[in-house]
Amino acid sequence: MAQAANHRKPLQELPTIPATPGRSAFFFACIGLLTFGLLSPIALLVSLLAVLNRPDGFGAAALFLSLVSTLILVDVIFLGGVIILMLTGLFMG
Repeated sequence: MAQAANHRKPLQELPTIPATPGRSAFFFACIGLLTFGLLSPIALLVSLLAVLNRPDGFGAAALFLSLVSTLILVDVIFLGGVIILMLTGLFMG
């Protein structure tokens, strides 16, 4: 009976996922969103490099996320969030 337990199939190794520049850029873009846009300019540069070198879906998504969060950061710093307030309908001036 002990020999029957030894006839199990060995575990298969999972294929590794390649680390592309787009995945790294997407990681930076998500971290940029979590830091309320403070790291978004860095994410924007990394995502631009990723899209120009090896374009993929992650690089394009990272470019979009980092561009939006960088624009929000610029609006808050230089305009006091006026554009955000105008888009949401809360600006009364």
